[in-house]
Order: sequence, then C-alpha cells, then structure tokens
Amino acid sequence: MIMRKGLSLSVQAAHAYTARLVVLLALIALVILIAPRAAKAQSAVVLHLTRSLVVIDEGGVGYFALHLDAPPAQGERITITPIVSDPSQIAVSPASRTFNASNWSALRTFEVYALDDSTPEVFETNFVRFYVESSLTRTPELSPRVVDIYVNDND
Repeated sequence: MIMRKGLSLSVQAAHAYTARLVVLLALIALVILIAPRAAKAQSAVVLHLTRSLVVIDEGGVGYFALHLDAPPAQGERITITPIVSDPSQIAVSPASRTFNASNWSALRTFEVYALDDSTPEVFETNFVRFYVESSLTRTPELSPRVVDIYVNDND
C-alpha cells in the first residue's frame, strides 16, 4: 500500500491509474500531432511557379507556368484565376486554369502581355496574384501568391 498525505493506494491500483494516464496522454498527443496535419494537408494548395518574376518589353509577351504540389482530393477541381494589378498595363491569358487528379502535376502556362501605350513611363512594375477556387466546400490556401511583372517602356 502507498501512503502519501492522507492518500492511500494499493500498488495494483496505482499501476492501473498510471496505465490509464499513459493511454490518455497518448490519445491527446495523437490528436495534437496528427489531426492538424491531416486537416492542413487536405486544405493547402501549393503552387509551384516556373518563375516569380517576368521581365518584358512594352508590346511584348512573357510567360510563366505553374502546377500543384499535390493532387486534389478525388473528384475535386482546383481553378486558378490570375488577377492583374493594372489591366491597363498588362493582360494575362488564359483567364484561368483548372487542375484535377489527372493533371495536377502538369505545367500549365500563362502568357503575360505588356500592353503598348504612348505614355512615357521608363519602367512599369505590376504583378499577378491568383484567386483559387475549389469545387469542394473547402477554401484552399495558396502559396506563392504573386508573380512580379516588370515592363521596359518603349516610349
């Protein structure tokens, strides 16, 4: 029998208590360590870009391509829509790209057009960010978020 400050337990009861405590701590550790990883893996959409900077001459065209880091969930479609910082200076084509379980790792190219104008600007700085939409109810995260576009003016 174990006696401490008015508490008495048999050795057998102490071992049973310790075993239950170990099981409880193991379950807590499992929830803390594994559950957030599973949830994050399901929600994260990581883009791999061929470049994060495109430098082009005004009136010219540049390119960047991307693919996903991992396949979407079964039956899910991830649509990536580029959004330009200044539509009067640059345009991106196509309007969007859609990834699914069969094409998630294939590079998908976007063309960036530097629109020609008559305004002298020496050097233009723009960017393309991305809107990400999932066919499932989840809201995917996205990384990286922008491609910088530098345009050398020809005026």
